[in-house]
Amino acid sequence: MTSPSMAAGTTSSASRCFAISITPFDASGRIDEQKLRAHFRYLGAGGVGVYVAGGASGEAFTFTEAENRLVLQAAAEELKGLVPVRAMGVEPRSARQMIAFADLAAEAGLDAVQVYSLDQGHGLRPSEPEMLLYYTEVLSNISLPAVLSSHHLSGYTIPLPVILQLLEQFPGFVGLNVSTPDINYVTRVIEGVRGRAEVHVGGIQAAPGSLFLGGNGYLSSQANLAPRLSQSVCDYYVAGDLAGMSTAFATVLRLLLADSGFGNVRGMKEALNQLGLYGGHVRPPRMPADETTKQAVTRMLTDLDLRGLEHLDS
Repeated sequence: MTSPSMAAGTTSSASRCFAISITPFDASGRIDEQKLRAHFRYLGAGGVGVYVAGGASGEAFTFTEAENRLVLQAAAEELKGLVPVRAMGVEPRSARQMIAFADLAAEAGLDAVQVYSLDQGHGLRPSEPEMLLYYTEVLSNISLPAVLSSHHLSGYTIPLPVILQLLEQFPGFVGLNVSTPDINYVTRVIEGVRGRAEVHVGGIQAAPGSLFLGGNGYLSSQANLAPRLSQSVCDYYVAGDLAGMSTAFATVLRLLLADSGFGNVRGMKEALNQLGLYGGHVRPPRMPADETTKQAVTRMLTDLDLRGLEHLDS
């Protein structure tokens, strides 16, 4: 299965899958820079955009400042100019923390930075005036283009009036990453910001609906394993090939649904390692894949023929 853009050797700028990159560690828990750079090159060759230093797939909740610098710099050196490369980060407890991470991303030379929702701890949700205060402080003090994260697992999504007010005030606010099962919210956001900011949704499940509504694509952990396939969902859509899009979508969806631990980074790294790629180890307190997961990964890779789909040598 070859998508329209893969056949042409390019990828569409109008519609994009962004991989939320893993971070390979060695057996001692240190970042394996050689594998990290090789993984970035693999993603770049697959045509997806890339978010780096993320808290879930990227395990960046364990990073030191020096490790953030290393990952951001490596990403810029391997990917900038090839595909969009952006800093993701982790949920901050203050505007000061978010600004400090954005400064590191700007220093490294990345294309943009995600601005996470404020995490006040204990499940507390900021009021709308408090959200505006936080985002105003951040957006007033960072130099990179900003993509706001509105993620339901933060305990709340950003109200549309707040989004629209920030769009009017800050030209550097260029996009939204929207992760929620609430399709009504996704629809309102896409319609509200249409033409003024990109909207990417979290997860392959939401990708078709978002694209048909006028969104710009989706974020994906599965793209670490199958970047060409993941990007092809968007490429087929842009080309108007809905049959091709449907086939690609169903295959990527099976990566998510397969009983193989792919809902977490240990399964993803196990799959990459089995393919001879650059998964590396997880970092404690995360635990490596157990034998049951390893066997399930092997079955899934065989059943879906990911080696063939991703044009990998045997």
